[in-house]
Amino acid sequence: MFRQTTLFLYALLCVILTPNLSQAIQDSEQVNTAPDGFDLLFNGKDLQGWYAIKTEDPRKMLTLSEADRKQKIEDARKKTDEFWRVENGEIVNDGKGPYLTTDREFRDYELHLEYKT
Repeated sequence: MFRQTTLFLYALLCVILTPNLSQAIQDSEQVNTAPDGFDLLFNGKDLQGWYAIKTEDPRKMLTLSEADRKQKIEDARKKTDEFWRVENGEIVNDGKGPYLTTDREFRDYELHLEYKT
C-alpha cells in the first residue's frame, strides 16, 4: 500500500512539474535577451568587454592619463581568465581574485541579473 501511494505521488509530481520544467528550458534558451530599454552586458559566450581588477576608487583611475588607464586595464584583462570563465552561458568565478568589471561606464542604472552561489 505504501509503495503504491509513493508511486502515485511521484507520478502526480511529474505531471505537475512537467510544464514548469519545459518553461525553465525555454527560459534558459532565452538567456541572452534584454527587456525593452535595456542593454546586455554579457553576450553569453565569452568575457569580451570584461576584465578583472582589484577594487579601487574609480576617481583614482580617472586621475591616470588615458595611456596609463588603458595599460592598467590591459594588464588586468590578461589575468582575468585565471579567476573567471564562461560555462554553459554563465559567468563563473573561482571565488578568488579580483572583481569582474565591464568596459562600459555607467552613471545611473538598473541592473537585472540572476545569481547562484
